[in-house]
Amino acid sequence: MGRVTGTVSVAGIASCRPVFVYDEGVRTLLLALKYRNRRDALAFLAAEIAALVDFGADVLTWVPTTAARRRARGFDQAELLARGVGRRTGVPVRSLLHRIDGRAQTGQDALARREGPEFAVRRGRAVRTSVVLIDDIGTTGATLQAAARVLTQAGWPEIHARPAAWTPRRAPTGEGSGLPGPRWAVSRQIEPIGP
Repeated sequence: MGRVTGTVSVAGIASCRPVFVYDEGVRTLLLALKYRNRRDALAFLAAEIAALVDFGADVLTWVPTTAARRRARGFDQAELLARGVGRRTGVPVRSLLHRIDGRAQTGQDALARREGPEFAVRRGRAVRTSVVLIDDIGTTGATLQAAARVLTQAGWPEIHARPAAWTPRRAPTGEGSGLPGPRWAVSRQIEPIGP
């Protein structure tokens, strides 16, 4: 499993630090959790993400899956990760986001992913200082960006993201595109990935 060293640039996110490159080893762990409810790797993944929550965060939340997927699976894998990270860091975990649209990002091409899903902030959630978004896999950054946008509109001034993995296959980046930039590398490689 390759580790990501550094950050990924995502518009609206103060810092985005994935733990692993979405390679075959991490893919096996995450897909077993996501589609087969195999939770044996959950403690390992949560501990790895928790090691990157290195600032005074006020609350942890997760990027929710679609309601249909949650019903079909009986759980939300990002929520499980967030709750595991919360147990290790002592940072409170709150459900801050609700996914509005039912369209999954999985299987979408980069152009379709850029539109990102729609989210809304749950009612009655107190605004504090900083929130950490936990997610399983980042691909283009559009999902994190969409979540950050509604959190910012609701008054959360500082948003960080800690996905378990990030895929090295990204859409082309450009100034103002809001898509992840090439400021990360795989720890087992010498040269950074990206242009």
